[in-house]
Amino acid sequence: MATRELLDISQDRENIKSKFIFFKNDEEKFHTVKNEIIKPIPLFCLKALCKDENKIFINFCTSPLVPEPCTTNEYEIMEKMTTHPEKTCIPICVGPPHKENDNEGYGL
Repeated sequence: MATRELLDISQDRENIKSKFIFFKNDEEKFHTVKNEIIKPIPLFCLKALCKDENKIFINFCTSPLVPEPCTTNEYEIMEKMTTHPEKTCIPICVGPPHKENDNEGYGL
């Protein structure tokens, strides 16, 4: 069973930022190996309730094999998505959802 860890809001920005990989230039951002097996590094888990009272856990992870976005802040990302969506780069890796029991033994 995966370790569940809630995001500690008291963590400072630099501590959270240190868990991400930053590249020096654009060439470095896109230099990734295709078909590489990504072993995620856990960051935090987001727990949410649906309207039907079902729980959802979303695990956020990082990996040096997934490059950071081409832009530096949310405003730039939104601007690029609006003006040039074909040039927007937000690299992500998403795994399939799966059911798991919570700490109380209920299926999710």
